[in-house]
Amino acid sequence: MLYDPKKSLSISIEFQISSSEIGFLRAHAVDIYRGLNWSHLLRRRGAVGDMEIVNPLTKQADGEIVEAQALALSEDLLKTLDQPSHLARLAMEPGQAPSTVRSPLLELMFAVYQPDYLGVLEYQGPIRSYDREQIGGLNLQIQDTSNKKAQHALYNTKSKYTGVKTEMAQSYIREILAERAGVELVKETTLMATLDELFNNFFPGKKFLGPIPTKEGALEFPVQLESGKTHDINELSSGEKEVLLGYLRLRNSAPRNSIVLLDEPELHLNPRLARSLPRFYEKHLSKALSNQIWLVTHSDAILREAVQEPSYAVFHMQPAAQVASGTDQADKISAGADLENAIIDLVGDLASYNPRSKVVLLEGETSEIDAKIITQLFPAFADRVSLVSLGSKKNVRSAHIILEKAAVQGRLDARFFAIVDRDFGGDQLVPSPRRFSWDVYHIENYLLSPSFIKEALHAASLGVIRLSEEAVLGELRNSAVATLDEITRIKLREQVNARLVGALSLGFDSSLNNVDGFSAAANRSLNALTKVVGSELQPENIAEMEKSISDGLRVSLANGTWMSEFRGRNILRHFVGVHGAGTPYEHLRNLLVARMRESQYEPPGMKAVIASILNA
Repeated sequence: MLYDPKKSLSISIEFQISSSEIGFLRAHAVDIYRGLNWSHLLRRRGAVGDMEIVNPLTKQADGEIVEAQALALSEDLLKTLDQPSHLARLAMEPGQAPSTVRSPLLELMFAVYQPDYLGVLEYQGPIRSYDREQIGGLNLQIQDTSNKKAQHALYNTKSKYTGVKTEMAQSYIREILAERAGVELVKETTLMATLDELFNNFFPGKKFLGPIPTKEGALEFPVQLESGKTHDINELSSGEKEVLLGYLRLRNSAPRNSIVLLDEPELHLNPRLARSLPRFYEKHLSKALSNQIWLVTHSDAILREAVQEPSYAVFHMQPAAQVASGTDQADKISAGADLENAIIDLVGDLASYNPRSKVVLLEGETSEIDAKIITQLFPAFADRVSLVSLGSKKNVRSAHIILEKAAVQGRLDARFFAIVDRDFGGDQLVPSPRRFSWDVYHIENYLLSPSFIKEALHAASLGVIRLSEEAVLGELRNSAVATLDEITRIKLREQVNARLVGALSLGFDSSLNNVDGFSAAANRSLNALTKVVGSELQPENIAEMEKSISDGLRVSLANGTWMSEFRGRNILRHFVGVHGAGTPYEHLRNLLVARMRESQYEPPGMKAVIASILNA
């Protein structure tokens, strides 16, 4: 928040209070303030502000003052209860002390801890460990339990996950006592009912039998397997404990009308388990207890589940340094529109998707190497945009045209750019201020750096291979010569294919029926193909094309431009095959990228394209 200490700081939050909380405060405001006043006076208090005045002289001497203050404060509070919302605001000017806006209701809400009646802020931190537990002494005193929970509602979060077994036993016994006292429990909301659903959703084939009393007067916590065998909950895996004990901790806290903050709930969980968390928490912690749940997560599985759930709102948070002045750091992501949903599918990792960011469409194979190299060599750029690999130039061109039109029409907030390899098909991408091509054959050409190849080869061979930079450069050129026939064949195939495809035309007059129309189009295409083959694709013509391509490549070998004109991937593969001593090409490529990143090297050609996109 304080990236610039010369700027003023202002934090504002609006809270809404439920009708049940308002009713409780109307009935008990004086009692709550009385307890708080005594606690302030005696410098000690419980979580709910209650005090037991042991010395009657103290009560006699200060009782009238405490009572008068409680009445005055409660009257002040009652005047604000009917407001639709209550503002909490913290402001600070440079060099000055913080200032706040007075709110009697919020001051009281944050001063007491009565989660059964008044909402609280419950924070579950990202550092969670689940040790093996034994049940200690059970404490059924609600007051003592509230004091313990109040101490780590927002702080000391590491202690939250100790004694879960004991808390479960206490909850189990309280439910029995309440039932014996005539309190009717809703079956669907009892601890065992929700645990049954939890195991069905997350651990099919296992069943938690719950706290079971033994003949010796103890309690056991067995989990039953499909085979009928049982084991204690201590034997669950870390991921299973994360789901079970994490939920039990929240369930036993049982805050109502509260804000529950869960930091990285996906810890220890595989994607299958993480995917089911949003719906389960929404049902049993949000709807059942009227809570608002905030999940802070990097899990693509959780985000994809939550973004489809109408009851959830998903926001992408950006660093303050990357946000223009006056722009929100949090952007809402919605999967409601078909186009937005399609973009979410394309991006891959929803955790990195910013709905207002620039989306860069990349030509790339299934390995998505373009996106990986860009992310490694230009991490700041990758953080500010969404990179999407779409395969061929044709795919990139088609997607860019559609998405750019949608953005212009206001159907999408993002702006779209495209980067393709230059190779030999750059003309397939219609010129546009938002369409770019690398200034080399393809992105792997930027890895043809003798100094970095020397280091990577030395590291890959554990020091066995020692080549000078001059030797590496010479061997790279030899590898380019060795791939000349291969790249000639690739380019020749592209030219022949372009002529054949260009002869095909399946359009016809809409007044014709389908049979006549397609028949005429097929005959027309056949005639055009025959003409192309008979004129442009005769052996002598193909030989002439081959010679032209080969001569051009030999010229680049002579004038030193071969590093841009030849296929970098093929050069590196041949080089590694000759000098890599068995090192796989992919291993050397990854080492090259890692060495470049460590040296903060940014290939000039890549840097120019990236700068153009950032400045657009």
